[in-house]
Amino acid sequence: VLVVGVIGALVVTKLSSWSMQAAAVESDIRYAETNFLNARMAMRAFNVSLSEQSFALAKHCLDSVSTAVDAAKTILQKLGVEELYLRTAALEKDFDEYKNQMQDYRKLRQEVQARNEEITKMLEAFVDEVGASGQYAAVSYITVKSVRSFNRYADLIQLSHLREAVTIAESPLPSGLPTWVYERVALYREQLKQLLPIAEQGDSLWQVLVSLSERVAANVLSISEGSYQYRAQLENKILLEGILILLGLIILATVVSLLLSRYLARILNGAVEEVNECAKGDFRVRAEQSSINGKDEFADLARSLKQMSGMIRQTVGAVVSGMENVASASTALSQVSQQLSEGANSQAASAEQISSAMGEMAAGIDANT
Repeated sequence: VLVVGVIGALVVTKLSSWSMQAAAVESDIRYAETNFLNARMAMRAFNVSLSEQSFALAKHCLDSVSTAVDAAKTILQKLGVEELYLRTAALEKDFDEYKNQMQDYRKLRQEVQARNEEITKMLEAFVDEVGASGQYAAVSYITVKSVRSFNRYADLIQLSHLREAVTIAESPLPSGLPTWVYERVALYREQLKQLLPIAEQGDSLWQVLVSLSERVAANVLSISEGSYQYRAQLENKILLEGILILLGLIILATVVSLLLSRYLARILNGAVEEVNECAKGDFRVRAEQSSINGKDEFADLARSLKQMSGMIRQTVGAVVSGMENVASASTALSQVSQQLSEGANSQAASAEQISSAMGEMAAGIDANT
């Protein structure tokens, strides 16, 4: 029972350890999920404001994500959960890819922002010159509509506004305008044309980041659910194993109790029978050999009863033998006494004969005188 109990305790302890490690994996994945969400929010803030503080926060959150995912992957490898381990390893690669894409987007976004600022300064100067020269109405579709679309793009970083600004800027200018107006508009158009592919590349990279972040978030959620299900399975297994071990202990204890009670009853019944027979005067040893070969207290009791019966039998035998010797001696003494009595009677008869003879001799002597 003790061995089974120890084995059961070891099994339950091992399963509990696995459950705790699975809970640690779940905690690490949820921590990674939270930090990745914070990183996405920080990147959105960076995309709008180009704040280095936001980018540093996103990078710090991703470093925390990498640490948590690596810890979860190590635990899953130790537990031998192959499916979750492979999914976590793939997730780690996705995080690394996201970090690399994030660095590339930062560089491209900074370049776009620099060009935006350059174009904005040129437009401000151009609008001021046009307003001062009285040519504002002739180029209002550029100075108003195109600039407004460009400013919306600069504020919202939406590529559709930049494309609208380019389309409006490409509209033909009226004839008869000063040469510097044509030159400035041509420069504005050229800068927009140069900015558009860079902005498109930045937008494409941002969409890659968004798509990758959504995929990573879905994988994180999937792994989190998988770790939760694995831990739930372990807890159910612990419960089932505990019930089976408890039932096994109860059955084993019942069997051992029955065997022990039969063993004890056999020894005790034999001892009682031995004592009863001794009380009746029968000191012959009847103890079973199997009862006295044991090494427990009950076997000691059976051996002691056997020894006691043997000693009593020897003592009684000695007493009986002594009594037989006394009886033989008594018989011999009786015979000697009888022989002495017969000798005394014979001597008395002889004395009487002698006395009678002497009397006759005395009478004869008297007669002769």
